[in-house]
Amino acid sequence: MTLFGIRIPMMASLVMWALLWEIVGRLDFIFLIPPMTSVIAAGFELVQTGSWQSATLITLRSFVYGMALAIAVGVPLGVLMGRVRIIDNIFGLWVNMFVSAPLSALVPILMILFGLGETTVFVTVFLFAVWIIVLDARAGVMQVPRR
Repeated sequence: MTLFGIRIPMMASLVMWALLWEIVGRLDFIFLIPPMTSVIAAGFELVQTGSWQSATLITLRSFVYGMALAIAVGVPLGVLMGRVRIIDNIFGLWVNMFVSAPLSALVPILMILFGLGETTVFVTVFLFAVWIIVLDARAGVMQVPRR
């Protein structure tokens, strides 16, 4: 951050913004900005609730399952694409198309199809990860000398 032409170190600017946030919150200038200490205290209280902990476990489980499936599908497909030219020709177009597609636009559609639950998180993680894993595995295999 630069203030009046003077470059302020990052940590000092973070402390300055935290103090400004606390002051604005305590003085009630804007009712939408609570004091920073209140937000941090509420965060610690939230983490201790059972609903937050169970939601975190559901999210982590969906993430692990989605990544595991993405790796299980992506690595073999990437290796095959790197080794077998015809498979690369068949799947290359589709993989590149899905990599370049804005997958975040699919999330509302996935929510409609699968509901608001673990399945949506699982499918979303899988779709965001598998195409990059395929391309990385393919590139890795293609860089290895044939001998």
